[in-house]
This record gives sequence, C-alpha cells and structure tokens, in this order.
Amino acid sequence: MRLLLVDDQREITESLRKSIDWAKIGIDEVCTAVSAKEAKLIMVNMEIDILLTDIEMPGESGLELFRWTRERYPDIIGIFLTSHVDFSYAQEAIRMGGFDYILQPARYQEVAGVVARASRKSRENTRTEKIVKRARLLADQCDNLLELLFMRSREGRYEEAATCFEKLKNIYKLQYEKSIFRIIWVQIVKFENREAWSDDLLKMVFRNVLEELFEREDSVSAACTYDDCFCVMQAFGAHNMEPERWKDGIERFYSFINEHMDFRIAIYPEMTEIAEFSVDKLARAFSRSKPDLGRSPGIFWEGGEDGRDIVRGNEECIRIAEKYIRDNISRSVSRAEVAEYLNFNEEYFSRLFKKYNGDTFKAYEMKERIREAKKLLQYSNFSINIIASKVGYDNFSHFSKIFKQATGYTPQEYRGLKSQK
Repeated sequence: MRLLLVDDQREITESLRKSIDWAKIGIDEVCTAVSAKEAKLIMVNMEIDILLTDIEMPGESGLELFRWTRERYPDIIGIFLTSHVDFSYAQEAIRMGGFDYILQPARYQEVAGVVARASRKSRENTRTEKIVKRARLLADQCDNLLELLFMRSREGRYEEAATCFEKLKNIYKLQYEKSIFRIIWVQIVKFENREAWSDDLLKMVFRNVLEELFEREDSVSAACTYDDCFCVMQAFGAHNMEPERWKDGIERFYSFINEHMDFRIAIYPEMTEIAEFSVDKLARAFSRSKPDLGRSPGIFWEGGEDGRDIVRGNEECIRIAEKYIRDNISRSVSRAEVAEYLNFNEEYFSRLFKKYNGDTFKAYEMKERIREAKKLLQYSNFSINIIASKVGYDNFSHFSKIFKQATGYTPQEYRGLKSQK
C-alpha cells in the first residue's frame, strides 16, 4: 500500500512522514510532493493507493489535484488537509468522492486514524475488484463452454459435448453442490436499432435481467447461435426452483424485455431439466439452430398434451389487435398497420388472427363496425350520416348497403324497429 503526501510546506510532509508508524496502519511506502505538479509526476510513474493532500496550495489547489486524479486514477482514495474551518471546502471534497478531510493543525494520531480507515477501504476495494474480475472470467468461461457444447451437440460429437458439460458442472459446483440446468432459446424478432446492440451486450442484458428476476438464485450463461438467436442456459441448485416459479420468472423476463428494451423477443423454453449428461436430452435440447415458430413476439411453451406447441402470448397479442381495431373504429385500419403495431410479419399476423379469432381480419373489422353502428342507432340521436362516419364509412350509400347485408335491415329500418321495443 503506497501513500502520497502533498503539501507546499516540505517541513509538514517530512514531519508527517517521520512521526507516524505507517506500517502499523497498513502503509508500506510514503512518497512526498510539495506541489500538484510534482504529485502528478509521481502518480504517472508510480502506483498510488491513497492521496493525502493539503487543499490551500499556491498555483493548483489540492481540490484541483484531486479532480485531475479522479479523472485518471479513480481507484485512488483522497484525504484532504485544510487549515480553514470552511464547510465549502469539505463539501466540494466529498462531492468529488473524497474519503475524508482533516482540520490543521492536526494531531498525528488523528491523521493516522483517518489513513488507517482509508487503507482498510482500499484493501476492501481491491478484494472486491478481484472477486468481480474472477466472476467475470467465470461467466465468460461458461459462455464459451456453452457455445462449444452447443456446437458439438449439433455436430453429433457427443463425447466432446460431454466433456464441455462436465466442465460446466464443475464451475457451477462452486455455487451448488448439485445443479440442474434449463435451456431457453431467445430469438430477437425486431430491432429498432440493430447497430446499437452487439451480441456481447445482448448476452449481458439477458444474463443480468434473469439473475435479477430470480433474485440471483441462478447462474446464467448465454451463447449466441446466429441470426439474432441466443441459447441461454440457467443453472439452479437441485432443489431450488419449482417448475411453476420458473415459468413465472420466464414470463416476467419476457415482459421486462419487451417493455423496457428497444427490441422485441420470442422465447422458446425447453421444459426438460438436465441434471446429468444425456445424449438424448442434449441432442433434443440443442437440436434447434434457430427456433422458427413464426417471427413474432411471444412465449412458446413446449409440449402440449396433443404434442403441439402451445403458444402463450400470441392469443394475448390478438386480443390487443382486436382492441386496437375497436379503438380506431372511426377510420379505416389496415391489416398491415395492426401487424406493424404488434411488431408482427403481416402474413404471419393474418394467419394468427384467423387461428385465434375465427374470422379474417377484414371480416372481424366489418363485424365490429356493424356492432358499433347498431349500438349508436339504438341508443343515440346521431343522424345516420354521422353514425356512418363514426364507424368508418364516408359514403352513406355504401354504409347502408353493408349494414343491410349484415343485418337484413337498412339503418333507418333498424332504428325504427328498435325504437318500437
């Protein structure tokens, strides 16, 4: 641990250097400087852990020196000496991230106490930094192993895949005595700005969001395959994650990404847990190179009772589409417009709408217009021309024709019929 003492009065720095038992408070070496310029030269050429500087110095002040230090060496801890009882100095020092300040003349014991605390803080920061670096290295190693596991499984080279899987298990043993793994496929179906997102940044987002949602009970690896498709593997303690809770977490992950990010995703969770290496399970889990159940947002849960995929999320999207049509019933809404609103491919949206609604988009829109027109004819005093406009028809004759085809009555007849009841 190296300390740099800075004061324009050399006798003060020398007195402090000689009068305090620095080794006792964790300082291995003390350097001195009589100006900010000299202090900068020392910091450029030597690794400094703690800066103890006078504030009031001719030329560049201690505050200006610390500002320069924070920009270039943010890990250096700053302590200030000041001979003025002026709170603005202390306020500025703390605002810039200073550790503490000491009023002069200061007792050696007081200086030693503050430096001892700073020394402990510096060592804690160093330990934390090492832990963070180690965790980052492990995360990168897991990502690389998962990528390799995926590739070897896809190639049918299962012995090599087994080796990758065992290495992954050994890494996770640092956290869990026995782990279970789940595979999730995340496919990005639409970007607002693809250039803003590198694959590494996307993997970091997926990992961080999943860890936060599961309250850090899981470890997450994310391997990119291709074409904006990611294979994500979660590791849990063998008894930590009930299936229903896991499914709830996946749904919250889906909602969070689509609400807060400028891209939209589809998720394909593999329901089968993997606890031990199994050729069948891994071959099945990694058989997808790019899940393709339609490039649309949604959660595609695997394995319904009839053997087909159950799409959770698509039905909800169709309900949103129906509401969009109703909310805009007074104007012509195209199928392309609603598909764009939902971030769906237009042709896929058309098939999906028919599947979940039973009507084509055009037929549903016309039914909603007629339904609204009937309500207005029965319960309002608007003229029929106004009602036609309110349900999206600019031409009165066309509206009357469509209304009679749908109900068997002209608008006038329908209003008269309802008023008699």
